[in-house]
Amino acid sequence: MGALRSGVGGGLRGLLRGNRVERTLMGVVPWEHLVAWLAAVDLKRALKLVHGWVQHAPDWALGQALWGDLLFRSGRLAEALEAYRAYLLAHPHDRRRYRAVVGGALRGGLVAEARELLQAVAARHPTNLEARNYLAVLHLLQGELDQAEALWHQLLSEDPRYGAARANLGIVYHFRGRFAQAILEFKLAMELDPDYGYIAQGNLGHTYFLLGRYDEARAVLEDLVRRHPRYQEARALLARILAAQGQVKEAIGLLERVRRRVPGGYELTVDASLAEDLALLARLYLQQGALDRAEAACRESLKLQPHLLESLVLLGEICLIRERPQEALEPLERAAALAGEGPQGELIHRHLALAYYQAGRVAEASEAFRKAGNSPLAQAAEEGADQEAIAARLHELYQRLDREGEEPGLLLEIGRLRIAQGRLREAQDLFSRAVALAPDRAEANYELGMAAYLALEYDRAVVAFTRALEADPTLAAAHTGLGLVAMSRGRPADAAAQFRLAMALAPEEPVHRLNLARLARWTGQLDEAERLLVQVLAEAPDWEPARREWEALKARAGPGRDGRLEEAGNG
Repeated sequence: MGALRSGVGGGLRGLLRGNRVERTLMGVVPWEHLVAWLAAVDLKRALKLVHGWVQHAPDWALGQALWGDLLFRSGRLAEALEAYRAYLLAHPHDRRRYRAVVGGALRGGLVAEARELLQAVAARHPTNLEARNYLAVLHLLQGELDQAEALWHQLLSEDPRYGAARANLGIVYHFRGRFAQAILEFKLAMELDPDYGYIAQGNLGHTYFLLGRYDEARAVLEDLVRRHPRYQEARALLARILAAQGQVKEAIGLLERVRRRVPGGYELTVDASLAEDLALLARLYLQQGALDRAEAACRESLKLQPHLLESLVLLGEICLIRERPQEALEPLERAAALAGEGPQGELIHRHLALAYYQAGRVAEASEAFRKAGNSPLAQAAEEGADQEAIAARLHELYQRLDREGEEPGLLLEIGRLRIAQGRLREAQDLFSRAVALAPDRAEANYELGMAAYLALEYDRAVVAFTRALEADPTLAAAHTGLGLVAMSRGRPADAAAQFRLAMALAPEEPVHRLNLARLARWTGQLDEAERLLVQVLAEAPDWEPARREWEALKARAGPGRDGRLEEAGNG
């Protein structure tokens, strides 16, 4: 190893030009830190240097790990997995590299390869729990909750004090709406896992946030940021809590720090991505009237995640406010295509119609206005008889409101009718008042969540759906709402997990299989989409939403499959 250190040291000194300070660093700074520093300065030279080390000493474990890190950083993910394989087979305790394996699998579509790698490490080291823990993580990130939960229970049967399994099991419980158990597991993990307990603390704060327990969430996250100032995920989540409490200036300050310090492409691990945090920053700037800053944050968000619905719509809104309708068209057209014909598409098509109208494209504006009424509720509202019936019913309900005062059920019924009229903001206000009167009423929280989802206010929607599940863990519709938000945020695995939970709770309702079919089409799993739609149409052959999804699948499938789809659709 002495010859290796001499050769490596000479190579690195050559790159560092022999500066006295740098020679001193060579003697005291670990190789890992030096390579990270060099990679930040010149990635190609770092790759060349470490590749030389690996060729010179193929059995040097740290060299293999550093080689994998650099390959991962340069986007050569398949090669990175092979380097990590060689390293982890000999050193099965390195969580940082396991996390890199999982991250590379998701980024590079290498899930099967990563699963085989982890299985190989687990087979060679059967008493080591880490490889199997990250196998379960892969299941979780693919939306396979049952498999992940079973594996973590198995690990805890072998070692009840294994903190990583406790923390990850808490995430499963959180998904399933079992929040008290999730909170308990996160707290246990904080005690049992000195290395990664801070992540469990972040998840604990996140759970409190989604339950609307903002003061507790804030206390947990402020403590976490104080003890781990470099943990940017915690800082970003704390900003969301402050924004929910109306402390916009403080939230902006935290998000600006995350924006400056987190490199482009970095993905946060506590529920949100950097792109989503930038979208929140843009929305907060928009609230303050700082249009230049709002637009800049929006465009930065879209560079990181070009299909983020929230940022696309926000950018369109900002351009309309700034009287630049031509510039508003491109993001709004993309948003409308992503939203499709779901109820959320109504709001987007209204924005798009305004942009067309302001741009002088009257015919397209008329078509967009027509599409803005494509949900079953809006279609009913557009029909004269139903419109009159809705107005008459509202008159009756408001008379009752004057006589009897505010009552949750009455407010909910009025709110639903306001949504049918397309008056979303009024509906949100009515649902908020219902929740204030009956905070533990699942139905009220669900309606508030759905109204927030339709208004593209995703954080507020998730909080409301989560509180609905806390009140009634069997409410399948709340899981559906969380799945719809996940789809809008570009998280197909999270959406799939929520839709499957909804289907398990209410298997007789075809809408859950329809949502899974739509998600499968969206992610290119056309065989799975076809299988699910055949089941739905066999039970409800005349159900219009399923027929429309069938037509969308036919259009996506292309001529090679069209005949088979046509035959099945008519069957």
